[in-house]
Amino acid sequence: MTPIKTKVIEGMVTHTETLATAKVSPNILTHELFYPIDLFSASLGSCIVLYSSLIAKRNEFELVHINSEITREMANSRVSKFDIKIHIEGDYTVEQKKIIEHAAENCPVANSLHQDIKQNFTFIYS
Repeated sequence: MTPIKTKVIEGMVTHTETLATAKVSPNILTHELFYPIDLFSASLGSCIVLYSSLIAKRNEFELVHINSEITREMANSRVSKFDIKIHIEGDYTVEQKKIIEHAAENCPVANSLHQDIKQNFTFIYS
């Protein structure tokens, strides 16, 4: 699976790369575009970057350069795990990093996932 990449543009607008659903032929999905399950990953990524940016603003600091890269694993025709890399540019205090990470891990979409779906977060600061 190609990672779903989402980023913040101009503070509060998200952009998900090449978002279109796959074409269905009789019982065969093409591999040219996103599958509907990929939209699930894109929703998670968009929520993470937007919610983190919003919480940063509420805590009186800017989170302008944040990107997510999400891959997923499937088991028994359902998502079993998300591996989530969050790339953040800028110089942040330890307290600000805790705020960012808590927001990312607790965005509304992440909180809505079934408890059996593992979410592995990796935060990369530069």
